[in-house]
Formats: sequence, structure tokens, C-alpha cells
Amino acid sequence: MPMQINPLFFNSLFYMRDNINNMSRTERTIAAYILKNPSAIVADTLRVSAEKIGVSEGSIINFSKMLGLDGFSALKLNIAQCITPVSHPGNSGELSTDQGAKGLVRQVMDNLTASFRTTCDLLSEESLNRAIRMITEAGRIEIYGITSSAALAEDMYYRLLKLGFPVKAVTDALICPVSAMMLNENSLVIAISASGRTSHLLRAITIAREQGAGIISITASAACPLAKSSDLALITGTTNLMVDNFSNEAKVVQLFLIEALCTCLAFNAKEKSAAYQEQIDRLWDEYYSK
Repeated sequence: MPMQINPLFFNSLFYMRDNINNMSRTERTIAAYILKNPSAIVADTLRVSAEKIGVSEGSIINFSKMLGLDGFSALKLNIAQCITPVSHPGNSGELSTDQGAKGLVRQVMDNLTASFRTTCDLLSEESLNRAIRMITEAGRIEIYGITSSAALAEDMYYRLLKLGFPVKAVTDALICPVSAMMLNENSLVIAISASGRTSHLLRAITIAREQGAGIISITASAACPLAKSSDLALITGTTNLMVDNFSNEAKVVQLFLIEALCTCLAFNAKEKSAAYQEQIDRLWDEYYSK
């Protein structure tokens, strides 16, 4: 009988560690491999994982359901969400000057690379396609990002504007709720917050939902209030566990996700975007020729 769990708050790695002795032989084999190689499970396909572990694909699916998860994809997502503290015991992405300035730079690069990979693994084809569809079909798009997320909101606004979308950025904490009052069922809010707990932003999201607007969030935790209040949450991975400190790493990774999403949108509507960009270029040429 599968457990009844909430995937947003369930740490499958901790559960495996604490309960491995109570599992069947096949379950212990799978759990032992995952605990030793959590990053590999996130990166590999079901077939490859089964071959590496030495069990059938069905055994891994049944193991996932035993944990209370829907299947292998849900297991990968859950592991990716909690992979950092287990994969880096005693380190947790912390930087050190033991190897000099160049070594410190390399640590930053390694942390960012790991965060990019985790973010990519957290993005499913389904969530990307849904995000593209929600943005493409929206009659009005507002991007909310306040304090340290304001620059990201402005950047995404500029990218979407150049692609021809009806978009504006709202970065004032007091204006966000007011602007949300003007939305309707044909509107979409894209909310950017590393912590997903900023009170003014959450207030604006509540109002936007009351007006019938759709909500996409870009945040670093699937368990945060912003993610749980969204129709679609795009989660970024980070080696820095202190998300509430608004680390620069978290912002860089969010910028990576925004870049990836905008690239997908550009390819999805290549002809329309190209035609719109030509009009922008003509306007700029007229402006700078005067």
C-alpha cells in the first residue's frame, strides 16, 4: 500500500535513508543506489537507471509508487528538489578560499554549473509546453518582481516585448497589488521570487487570482507559498541552501531559466517574432537616424 504523502514536503532521500532496513530486497537495492547516486537518477532515463541498478523498469516504477509518488518522473523531481543537502554533506555549496582566488572562482563555476543542470532536470517537457501555451494565449502579461527580483522582471519584460508579447513589468511593491486589480481571465502574471515568501508579492498574486488571471511563478522551492499559489511553478535548483538570503547564485540561475523559456518562445513563434523584430529594428533605425 503506497504512503499518502504531499510531494511538496516529502524528502524521499531522507525517507530511504531512515527506512531502507524495512524494505524488500529489490527496494533496498534501488534505495541504496539512489542514496549513493542521487544526481545520476535525476539525469538518467528510466531504462538507463534500471540497467545501472540491475532491476526491471517496473521495479523502479513500483518503488516510486511505494514512496507515494506517481511514478519515475515524480521520483526524479522529488530527488532533484532535495538533492543538494544529500549530495554535498558538510559542504552544501559553501565557498572556501583554501585554494586561493582562482580556486574560489572555480568553486563558483562548479556551483553554477550544478545549479543549471538541476534546474534543467526539474523542467519537464509538459511544464515547458504549458508555460509556452499560457504565455502565447494570454491577452495581457504582467511580470512581478520586487526588491532583488526587480532586475529579473525587467529583463524578462524586455525579452518578451521584443518577441511581440503584450507585456509589462511591475517592480514596485505597492503598485503590484494595484496593477493586479486591473487583470481579468485573459491575463497572465509571471511572478519571480527566489524565496517565494515575499508578502507584497503574495498579496498581489492573491488579488490576481481573484480577478481570474493565470499565475506562473519562477522560484527556488516547490514548497514555498508562491509555488503553491501558482497554476504553474517553474523551480530553479541552487547549491546555496540559504534561499531566503537572496543569493546571487539563485538570481543567476533564475536568469538562466528565463533565457531558456524565452528561447523556447522565440522558436515556437519564429515567423511572428521575426516580423515583429523587423518592425522594432525599423523604428530604432528611424530614431537613431534623426
